[in-house]
Amino acid sequence: MLLTRYLARGGVGSRKQVLQMVEAGRVRVDDAVVRDPEFVVSGQSVSLDSGAKVELDACRVFAYHKPVRCTHVRPPLHLV
Repeated sequence: MLLTRYLARGGVGSRKQVLQMVEAGRVRVDDAVVRDPEFVVSGQSVSLDSGAKVELDACRVFAYHKPVRCTHVRPPLHLV
């Protein structure tokens, strides 16, 4: 996962805010400053310059009941 996406999903800020933080050198991966926003994170320790560690929560999936005749496609509009 890209570093900017990892930080945004971790709740640090928006993708744009996180991009600015990375370019400013405020992010560390395994105690090394990373300035490349396209750095790939896979299992490394990510922290901010304030010392706060960034961790992702488990992914949640919501499954809803859908009635038998319900479709996801709108019926065509009949223009007169």
